[in-house]
Amino acid sequence: MAELQDRFKEIIDSFPNKRVLVLGDVMLDHYIYSDARKLSREAPVIVADLQGEEFRPGGAANLATMIRRLGSKVFLASVVGKDLESEILLKALEKEGVNTSLILQSPDRTTYVKNRIYVNKRQYLRLDKENPKPLDPSIMENMLQKIKDYINEIDILILSDHDKGTLNGTLIAEVIKQSRESGKLVVGRPKLQHFLDFVSVNSLLSTLKEASEALGMSVLNDSSLRNLGFNMLSRFESDAIYLWNKETSYLFEKGMITYIQLLNFSLPLEKVGVRDLLAAVYSLSLAGSATNLEAALLASLSQVVISYNHNSMLSDILSHTNLRKAIEEKTENLVYNTIKVK
Repeated sequence: MAELQDRFKEIIDSFPNKRVLVLGDVMLDHYIYSDARKLSREAPVIVADLQGEEFRPGGAANLATMIRRLGSKVFLASVVGKDLESEILLKALEKEGVNTSLILQSPDRTTYVKNRIYVNKRQYLRLDKENPKPLDPSIMENMLQKIKDYINEIDILILSDHDKGTLNGTLIAEVIKQSRESGKLVVGRPKLQHFLDFVSVNSLLSTLKEASEALGMSVLNDSSLRNLGFNMLSRFESDAIYLWNKETSYLFEKGMITYIQLLNFSLPLEKVGVRDLLAAVYSLSLAGSATNLEAALLASLSQVVISYNHNSMLSDILSHTNLRKAIEEKTENLVYNTIKVK
C-alpha cells in the first residue's frame, strides 16, 4: 500500500502543471436559506424568515471550479444568456480563477439557474429556470473556432453534458476530432440525450444507472453488467469505461474489468457535485500520466474528501491538501480486483 500511496501522491503533485479545457452546460446554483417561523393562514405552508443567500457555479462550471481548486489551470467553454444571472456566474468563475474567455453570451438564450430553497437547514424545494434549445449554428461555429484556437494550449479536454443545449451531436464529434488530431486526451461525461454521440473519447465516465438507461440494457447481475461495459467499450471505441454506483466502481478496459470498492464508505450520489468530483480527479490523473486503472482508483479514493465536512459544499472542501490527506489515511481501505475476460 505504501507504494500505491507514493504513486498517488506523485500523480496529484502533477496537477498544478496541467491545463484543462472543460466544454459543457454551465449553470448558476442559487441557495436560499431561511428559518421557519409559523404556519401560513393563506395555505398549508411554512412562513419562513430569510437568513441569507449565495450563488455558486454549477454544472460544467462546478467541474471547472473543482479542477481549479486542485491547482490546475482551466479554460471553460459554454454558452449563457445575456442576463443578470450570467454576469453573476461569470464573476463567480473569475473569482475562482477559471478562464472564461471561451464562454459566449447570447441574447437568445437563458442562463440556467437552480434555485434551492432551504428551511431550517433542510432543502424543501428546487425551482429551475431554464429554456434549453438547440445551439444557433453561428454560435456553434464561433465556439468551434475558439476551441481550435486554444486546443494546443491544453493537456486534456473534458466534455460535461447536462442536456441543457450547449452540446449536440455535431459539436461533440467536431471537438473530439479536433482534440484527437492534436494529440490531446478527451474524457466524456455524457447525459442521456446525447450519450451515444460520445464516440472516440479516451475515457467515458457515467453512473451505472444512466449508462444502463442510455444503452437500453438492464443490469440485473454480474453477467449483464459485463455485457453493458464491454458493449460500451466497443461502441464508443474508447480505451476505458468508468462506471459507478453507491457501493462499487467498475473500470472496463480491453479484455478486462476491475471492480473497485472503498471499504466502510458509500458514495452519496445525491450530494451536489459528487459526479464532478470523480470526473475532475479521474481526468487530472489521466493528464498526469496515470494509467486508466490508477485514475479510476484515485477517483474512487477521492470520495473520502466528502467525509471531512458533510455540511459543506464539495467544491469548498476539495483541495490538493485534502486529497493528499485522503491518500494518506484511506488508501488501505481501497480494494480492487482485476479480472481478465476473453
